[in-house]
Amino acid sequence: MGEWGFKRLGFVHKLYRQGDNGAWLREISDNDGGNTAHYLAAMSFRYAATGEESARKEAMEAFKAMVWLEEITSKPGFIARAIWSAKGDQGQRSTRGSGGLPAKWYPTPDGVWSWKGDTSSDEVNAHFYAASVFHDLAAPGRAKERAAQHLGRIAAHILDNGWVLRDMDGKPTRWGRWDPDYLLRPYGFDSRGLNGMEAQTYMHTAYAMTGDTRFQQGLEQLIKWRYPTYTVRQRLTFLPIRSRLGTTNWPSSATIRC
Repeated sequence: MGEWGFKRLGFVHKLYRQGDNGAWLREISDNDGGNTAHYLAAMSFRYAATGEESARKEAMEAFKAMVWLEEITSKPGFIARAIWSAKGDQGQRSTRGSGGLPAKWYPTPDGVWSWKGDTSSDEVNAHFYAASVFHDLAAPGRAKERAAQHLGRIAAHILDNGWVLRDMDGKPTRWGRWDPDYLLRPYGFDSRGLNGMEAQTYMHTAYAMTGDTRFQQGLEQLIKWRYPTYTVRQRLTFLPIRSRLGTTNWPSSATIRC
């Protein structure tokens, strides 16, 4: 991957071409953490299967990049989507934000870097998936403890901020919400199964990796809110339309219990 230019600062990127015959450039995207997570998990599995130190080295490099996404924000547990340097990066950083809104880029105090906020639930999922796989299969020595700390910090941010990812403006991000006010109201109702499952997974994983009982208590709170009952329907799907299915036997939405 290195020789083709997919890797940058430990992250894994999609490439795009500048014009028909121009140079290939890396896309600094909404989901740099998510893209890199797949590589981190793959290298961790590879190390577990082969014992090759080169795989562990690749995993370590990717893991450090993902940890940097949390460290650069200076807000404990809040992870950035991507990192960009106006002085060293070529191409163009993402200008699109969640739900069609403008992108949120924040400069570091030294002005060297910018990082993308408005982080979504899928980025959190990527961190929990890849860092936990790395922790169990490939992390050496202190890196295992660092992986547990990393996920503990993200879980603590969500728990301490009322089950939301709270951006630098103090408001919840567009898609980083697991609170009942969002999931049990019309705007987020379709997400209650998927996001409810996510929140339970975060607390389960953080408790297993850190032993901190606050995460167990957080899980118990979700159970009291009946989140487990929503995970039966965890995919983001819509009710079938009778006319398209050619049947009149489907119950109305008012009689369906999910």
